[in-house]
Amino acid sequence: MQVASPEMLATSPDMLVALPGMATLTYLHLALNLIADEGAQALATLLETNRILTVIDLAFNQISIHGIKNLASASQKHSTMTTLDLRYNQTDANNREMLNDTANVLML
Repeated sequence: MQVASPEMLATSPDMLVALPGMATLTYLHLALNLIADEGAQALATLLETNRILTVIDLAFNQISIHGIKNLASASQKHSTMTTLDLRYNQTDANNREMLNDTANVLML
């Protein structure tokens, strides 16, 4: 298993352009990187074509409900993903309940 850490990809969402070339990457750990909605959108776009990633950890990234909805939608189309960790981002109780009803891979 190949693992990408924050140190490997740095803190910029621009570094996400390297991910499509990592054909064996299954676990992406980007917690505490402040990727916000821009990074969340880049990952959601990546998930449209990537079928290898199984776990993405995005805890503590200041992602708003808008970015979380983009990721939730993309993850539902991603058949191999088992975990999308979005804990400690910018959600409230109502948003968490709504998202938990729509995406079984989310951890909020």
